[in-house]
Amino acid sequence: MERRKMKRLTLDDRKFFKSIIKLKPQKKNGYAIFVKDKISYKRSRLLIQLAKRIKLDKNEIVHHKNGDKMDDRLCNLEILTIEEHLSLHRNARKNKEIKG
Repeated sequence: MERRKMKRLTLDDRKFFKSIIKLKPQKKNGYAIFVKDKISYKRSRLLIQLAKRIKLDKNEIVHHKNGDKMDDRLCNLEILTIEEHLSLHRNARKNKEIKG
């Protein structure tokens, strides 16, 4: 899995993300989200960006390894491209079909 050079978070980005995380999370489609100025932010995406001090591209997904969309512990999150994420779930679905 080859990664592009990660774009660093600016101080303004970090301050903005931290201000959003202080809001009360809501649940939408199984994910914890924050809404600020009518814009939704997934908690998992904000947390991994803050922890790694990087800015994710729109084509990067935060995958929940254990399948629990509300489990936003950093050890349960990994950054994948859209293609990698689709492939991972496609393979998991095929394995599930084979096992019956």
